[in-house]
Amino acid sequence: MTAIYNKFTNPVISDDNRDADISWQHHIQRGSLGGVDLAYAYGTPVTASADGVVTNVPWYGTGGNTARLRLADGRYIEYMHLSQFTLASGTSVSVGTQIGLSGASGNGDPNFYAPHLHVHLYSGGIRQNVFHYFSVAGTDPTVFVGSLYEASSSNGWVNQPTSIGGVSSVAAIAVGGEKFLYTVSNGKVYEAASNNGWTSLSTG
Repeated sequence: MTAIYNKFTNPVISDDNRDADISWQHHIQRGSLGGVDLAYAYGTPVTASADGVVTNVPWYGTGGNTARLRLADGRYIEYMHLSQFTLASGTSVSVGTQIGLSGASGNGDPNFYAPHLHVHLYSGGIRQNVFHYFSVAGTDPTVFVGSLYEASSSNGWVNQPTSIGGVSSVAAIAVGGEKFLYTVSNGKVYEAASNNGWTSLSTG
């Protein structure tokens, strides 16, 4: 699957307790299909969270100006309420490319909402919380690609279905703000890191 990165520069809005899951639930309670609202002031650059192709959808109902980023695996991320698109539809982008500017567009009135950025992921035709799908280090959660475990600020270390052959034990430690995952496999110690995968640190 295409890797999705946490490239959001602003936090979840304070009305949602800065929590992506609370924001999601608040959307559901309001009758929305779901989403996360981020505290983006008017005109803040919005960047791509994955490699993909951008489609601009002007005045997409209550979502207003929406940039849709389609990933190679068929999933897509929608960035709503933009004040401006900065790329033409059909443009291929890489992670971190600016795709628009945040705003308050929606419901046919550019002043209907206070400025913010609404985001969600579509997977299998169902709207999903994109904050559950980050593939590398971000703010929440952090996933070590190819490892046995996922680090999540809300859940701690969560067992994942992937495997590395011959792993006999796993340990996690935190140093300052950094979390590290170690495994012992066939007499060797390995470190899981989002930047360089599994790295042999020493032999047993």
